[in-house]
Amino acid sequence: MALHLVPIPPDYLDDTRERWAPYVASIAERASNPPEEMVRMLYAGEVQAFLVWDPAEAKTQAFIGVQYLGSTKGRVAQIIWLMGENRATWVHLFGELETYLREQQSCVTMRAIARRGWAKLLKSSGYRETHIVFEKDTP
Repeated sequence: MALHLVPIPPDYLDDTRERWAPYVASIAERASNPPEEMVRMLYAGEVQAFLVWDPAEAKTQAFIGVQYLGSTKGRVAQIIWLMGENRATWVHLFGELETYLREQQSCVTMRAIARRGWAKLLKSSGYRETHIVFEKDTP
């Protein structure tokens, strides 16, 4: 059976929490973000959750968090959280995600903030590198 991309609106976060919360905790730990802030952003509608669902195993394969922003060109969908298992089995769903963001959320630009390991895949999907982020911890 095929994997499915499942958008989770804020009204359904409680019902699906067991499916996405472990991913939020892992992303928070890796990025040194407070998980409570990430959860707040989901419930406030500042970030929309998406699950990659495997119906055959009744299991979440991946979690995606999309932030919606404005720009002079129109609405921007910015992928800010992305984590999952067996990437090769679900990465093809990016096209479906882009269609949803364009048709259901009126986004004219897709943007991904990702670790360097995603660069080759994103570039092969038509994304271009526009910025580099530099980070430094202060003493």
